[in-house]
Amino acid sequence: MSLLKNMRPRTTSMRSIGALLGRLASRILAGSLLLGCILTPWQWAAGADQGEQAYDQGKYQQAIQYYQQLLKKRDMPEASYNLGSALHKAGDYDQSVRMFEQSLSVKNPEKKFQVMYNLGNSLAKAGKLKESAAFYRRALELNPGDMDTKYNLELVQRQMKQQQKQSPQSSQDNKQQQDQQQQQQNQQQQDQKNQEQQNQQQQQQDQSGENREQQPQDQQQGQNQPQQGSRDQQEQQQKQGTQPQPKSLDEQEADQILNALRTNQDKVMKAQIQKRLKKVQTEKDW
Repeated sequence: MSLLKNMRPRTTSMRSIGALLGRLASRILAGSLLLGCILTPWQWAAGADQGEQAYDQGKYQQAIQYYQQLLKKRDMPEASYNLGSALHKAGDYDQSVRMFEQSLSVKNPEKKFQVMYNLGNSLAKAGKLKESAAFYRRALELNPGDMDTKYNLELVQRQMKQQQKQSPQSSQDNKQQQDQQQQQQNQQQQDQKNQEQQNQQQQQQDQSGENREQQPQDQQQGQNQPQQGSRDQQEQQQKQGTQPQPKSLDEQEADQILNALRTNQDKVMKAQIQKRLKKVQTEKDW
């Protein structure tokens, strides 16, 4: 399938080159956006297709749907390129990059240059500056004199350097933020620990107060109990004093011996008295 619509050739004079360089420098200093993309759809067959007509009218979603349906039937680098152009216009840069990559199989050097250039633009819009610069360099290999590609490459490289300068500051800001968060977390933990200690101390004070209130009661009860025990002991001793105490075995034997001696002594005394009485009676009879 032949490619009927080609990119317009760039013929640049020395005067136009100077003007372009001045414009390039002013845009770089101002941090301007990339130069315009080469997003003219590729046309095949006779006349413009429905996708190209929708694209020219600014109906990018309609063009996207047309080329998506076309690619379901067969793979064509021309349809992939046109779909990538419509997606870029619609702001879907990631999908645009994917479609441009699928169109890299095109053989025509001029068309391949357009794919490389547009890949650089879509990648830059997607924030992938390193990859963007790589495709701009590949585009310059195919067309070394293209000033738009040189400008975009210079702009992307300056943006990369600016990011590198900002990166240490960003890292420092992130570190300060992390340190602040860590300090807040440590403070919260310390506050929680202090609160727990205060709660424990309060509980101990409350418990100590309860113990002090209970101690006089226990002491009073303890004093009452010895007095009651003392009275019980005295009553017991008095009872023991009134009741005869059982004698031990040795005391019983001693009592028995004394009783036996008393009995024998009584018998002896009675015998002596009787003997005397008899003697007196005998003397009176004479």
